[in-house]
Amino acid sequence: DSLADTWRELRHVILPAVGIVAMQSFLSAALVTYLPTFLNREGASFAQAGGTYSIMQAAGAVGALVTGTLSDRIGRRRVLGALLLAAPVLMLLFLNAPGWLTMPALIGLGLTALSTNPVLMALTQEYGRNHPATANGIYMTLNFVERSLVIILVGVLADHFGLRPTYHLCAWMGFAAVPFVWLLPKGKAK
Repeated sequence: DSLADTWRELRHVILPAVGIVAMQSFLSAALVTYLPTFLNREGASFAQAGGTYSIMQAAGAVGALVTGTLSDRIGRRRVLGALLLAAPVLMLLFLNAPGWLTMPALIGLGLTALSTNPVLMALTQEYGRNHPATANGIYMTLNFVERSLVIILVGVLADHFGLRPTYHLCAWMGFAAVPFVWLLPKGKAK
């Protein structure tokens, strides 16, 4: 059975990946779903908020291209650990920095917070190599479900406490993803 075989191949990767995606989703959900609203409530026009969001997303595209290749060279665990540590730090910098540091912090957030997926997908493909399509399907399903639930939860928190306190909470939740990197297998993941 392809699904059972794939699960046996992936269980040592998928379980930590579920923890990484769950915790990191708080930070990425706040950015990807609510950033224009946050910026507008902080005083930016809709045009400025939209432009800023586009720049952050472009940085995320660059980061996604770079991190996959970088993780091939120096190791998946090292790259994931660095991304998962840097993103919450940059989020806190974004929230507390003077105005001139806001854009560099957001570019850094795009490069880091939006770039973990290619590395996790590469891990999934490595460990599910005998059933790559099924492995990819399992990872993408879990990823989609987790992110969808977290987006709703972040919205509820923002409605109840406000966006700025929720953004602070999401930054701290991002740090909670780091310990899950240590649970990834050391062999192929370096």
